[in-house]
Amino acid sequence: MRIAYVSSSVVPSRAANSVHVMKMSSAMASLGHDVRLYVVESSLDFDPFEYYGVEENFTIEKVARPAIRGFGAVAHAFAVMQKLRKAPPVDEIHGRAPYALLIASGHDAPIVYHTHAMPDQRVKHYAEAALFRRPRFQRLVSVSNALADEYLRIFPSLASAEVVTAPNGAEAPALGSVPSRPENWPGRDDAPQVGYVGHLYPGRGIDIVLGLAEAMPRADFHVIGGTDSDIAKWRGQARTGSVTFHGFVQPGELSSYYGQLDVALAPYQRSVHMEGGGGNSVRWMSPMKLFDYMMHRVPAVASNLPAIREILTDGQTAVLVEPDDIEQWVQAVESLIEDREQRRMLAAAAFDLVSTEYTWQRRAQRSLIGSDATTG
Repeated sequence: MRIAYVSSSVVPSRAANSVHVMKMSSAMASLGHDVRLYVVESSLDFDPFEYYGVEENFTIEKVARPAIRGFGAVAHAFAVMQKLRKAPPVDEIHGRAPYALLIASGHDAPIVYHTHAMPDQRVKHYAEAALFRRPRFQRLVSVSNALADEYLRIFPSLASAEVVTAPNGAEAPALGSVPSRPENWPGRDDAPQVGYVGHLYPGRGIDIVLGLAEAMPRADFHVIGGTDSDIAKWRGQARTGSVTFHGFVQPGELSSYYGQLDVALAPYQRSVHMEGGGGNSVRWMSPMKLFDYMMHRVPAVASNLPAIREILTDGQTAVLVEPDDIEQWVQAVESLIEDREQRRMLAAAAFDLVSTEYTWQRRAQRSLIGSDATTG
């Protein structure tokens, strides 16, 4: 089957949405489909397949995004569609870019829209509403049940479409591979290694990480990710030298960092900002790092929030604590550090779950029209 995946993501870039579209395109291709991913041309000169650590099994079509204030996304959508019209006919059109999909809905192929949050701009809301009314629109793929329910509430026209929940995923490290230790790893040989991976936006709980480091001097803490300005801000608030800010790490190199951790943290707060500072995604988020923790067999302590509970079960696949209760965080992390068997049990159960239900291939299967995905 020929699939076009249209995206407004810049590839390569540091944005989480670019990781998502690359992983999904590779997963669809691994199922035997001919996939062409349309992205925004990047100024970074990296091999995108190596950068994201994905197999080179699909085609990337880079399209320049015109610098037209307020209309760049729409102009890029038209440019994508011009390229799509010149390409061989496709069987399905997937994507996260509502403007491009709306324009593409004039084609013969059915449309699948992948959403990760409710629209935070009025114009995007109108574009999605128009897309859902088009005859070629067939399926909405949501990252969580809560988000799917909210779309069904806000957009009545979805009652006649397929609404599928497909959380984010992870992929297993290469069979038999052992991640190498990152160069100049600063951890003490005799100290427990505790880490957080991801952006440092408001609501991601970096203050919890710093509070843990202050309360637990015997452990080393690692913050992996973030912009230079965010790192400078949080480094200035650290009151102990046991916190290392590693900065941004290319997605394809993260496995070696996961391999050094004894415990991983997902300290989301009750208000979580998205990329660009817009909206609050806490009700329906599906954090990719959770699945990476699980796939790399790193036991996790995570916030006890509804979106997290859609994936993790307290005491079975992770330890869940109240988001802003630092005493609970300290107790949970200390307990895991002291109990090697508990760490092993949680990591094994989480790995079994993610490798069965939450791989990128599984997500691709749920997303493709005619798959065995369930509605709701």
